[in-house]
Amino acid sequence: MLLGGRYRHIEGTEYTVDKIILDATGWEEIGKLEEKVLYTQQVVGHFPIGTQYSRSVDDFLEETTHEGKA
Repeated sequence: MLLGGRYRHIEGTEYTVDKIILDATGWEEIGKLEEKVLYTQQVVGHFPIGTQYSRSVDDFLEETTHEGKA
């Protein structure tokens, strides 16, 4: 994953990776920070261009299949 890199969702929506952040939610209970990707939608989709999202790094990088293709 590259900061500033552009990625395409299986549905065709494109996103740019803005930064990697540390999520401290649950720090007191589990003593672990989770790395999350902060990314911005670049084309019209379910939400407007410029919508920002966060997702765990593992989830963001997960390989999926769509119509039989990886």
